[in-house]
Amino acid sequence: MSPDGSNASAGLSQISDEDDLPEDYDYEESAWRFDLADLIPTAVVYGATLLLGLVGNLLIVYTVARFPRMRSISNLFLASLASADLLIVLLCVPVKFGQLFSYTWTLGELGCKLLLYVQHVSMICSVLNLTFLSIERYYAVIHPVRSRYLCTFSQARRVIIFIWLAAFLTALPIIFVQVHVEMGLRRRAYWCMRDEASPGAWRSFEIYMLILVLCIPTLVMGYAYAKICAQLWMVVRERAHLTSGSACTEMLEKVPGKQGFSVNGDKRLLGKPSRADEDTVKQRTSCFAFTKERWSLEGGSPRIRRKS
Repeated sequence: MSPDGSNASAGLSQISDEDDLPEDYDYEESAWRFDLADLIPTAVVYGATLLLGLVGNLLIVYTVARFPRMRSISNLFLASLASADLLIVLLCVPVKFGQLFSYTWTLGELGCKLLLYVQHVSMICSVLNLTFLSIERYYAVIHPVRSRYLCTFSQARRVIIFIWLAAFLTALPIIFVQVHVEMGLRRRAYWCMRDEASPGAWRSFEIYMLILVLCIPTLVMGYAYAKICAQLWMVVRERAHLTSGSACTEMLEKVPGKQGFSVNGDKRLLGKPSRADEDTVKQRTSCFAFTKERWSLEGGSPRIRRKS
């Protein structure tokens, strides 16, 4: 075959290869082309999330701010938690919905870093609110006397301010591992993505977030709620034992000791009580007083049925 023939065949093959190439993707037109089969269910889910999250969290914040009767310490933490969730609902949900139907980032480098930063601030703030709420509940149940001067409104406000400041500071590393990258050869597009050029920095950031928002809060909340459950279970058992009447009968009928004394129907003292007997009575009386104080803090009142 002649050289001219080989060149002609090569040119024809090149033209056929170019004809097989897909049509270039127009990033500007992508914003106005939607597949309804994907758009409708996605819009329903994201719209419901936006509506319910907006209404629910705003109601919590309004209720705590508007009605003084609702301003308990636990409700202050819930209002702070609702405020953090509002950041996600208002800023991140609409942007995420738009990302699903566009192959380019249109908010620029500042929007890329700022939105990811706000998302992590909200996430860290939510976890810290839940963690400190569990600590407040722990002191209220396990150490009720100490909680009266530790868990106050002024202390709760200081803790909430600390939570938000800590969230803004601990979320700063996301700014350095998230980048705004230009993509495409013939047409320009932009992606907001993690920095693939520094895989070590990104992995370190993921481990950092894992420890900060999962490991430490799980340990703290697990310990606090485990102690609360154990304490409540013990209180329920003691209350069931006392309300059955057996504990009261044992207390009235007999106090152990060598030179003990008994109380019978005519309430006569038999023998002189020893020092050990008096100490035993004081201990049991203190036990009853402690149990009564615990019940009063829980909002209940002890009822002891005496055996006739």
